[in-house]
Amino acid sequence: FSSTRDGTSRIWIKQLQGGGEAPLTGGEDRYPRFSPDGSSVLFIRLEGDSRAAYRIALVGGEPRKLGESVYQADWLPDGQRIAFYSDRSGNYEVWTVAREGGDLRQHTRDPRRRNARHPTWSPDGSRIFFSRTGTTGEIIAAEREVDAPPLLTLPPYVDPAYSFAGVDWSPDAGRIAGTLVSGSGERVGIAVYDLGLGRFTQLTDFGMFPKWMSDSRRLV
Repeated sequence: FSSTRDGTSRIWIKQLQGGGEAPLTGGEDRYPRFSPDGSSVLFIRLEGDSRAAYRIALVGGEPRKLGESVYQADWLPDGQRIAFYSDRSGNYEVWTVAREGGDLRQHTRDPRRRNARHPTWSPDGSRIFFSRTGTTGEIIAAEREVDAPPLLTLPPYVDPAYSFAGVDWSPDAGRIAGTLVSGSGERVGIAVYDLGLGRFTQLTDFGMFPKWMSDSRRLV
């Protein structure tokens, strides 16, 4: 988890048994994500006016820089690549990078310059969902050419007063969870889009950035 308890935003590790805590990074760091094999942690470091993605072994040591101009990032389920969104091309688009750094690939490019955000992988790693300004979100093939059409564009949210910003694909591959956002930009609840039924369900009128539990039955 990230905390500013000592005056600097760092990534900390807490033992579930015994409750011991220790800082893992030096800061200014946030948004930690365990790798699928549990051996390392992905995080975002603030570097002046920019942000960069880093990976650090759970046992500590020097973090490895994976890329600059990186915003929210997500592990490929097999742990070999990382998806993120970045404005390195002049517009927020979806990119991926290898877990060791390098092999940088751009996956989206919108001629209308609508921003892409919050990429999340399908459980089998073959598809990527992301939110796009002015749309509810799109699903693309992970290996597609950058200008290829999406596999699916989600329909508008049922209440035109709100938009849906999806952030996490369920482990059973059937649903995408996200935040409901008002026209003024206020986050007003959690909703789920069912890919099989093609419909939205609002779950709460509060909260943001939900994350699926491993059984696909509950959200954190």
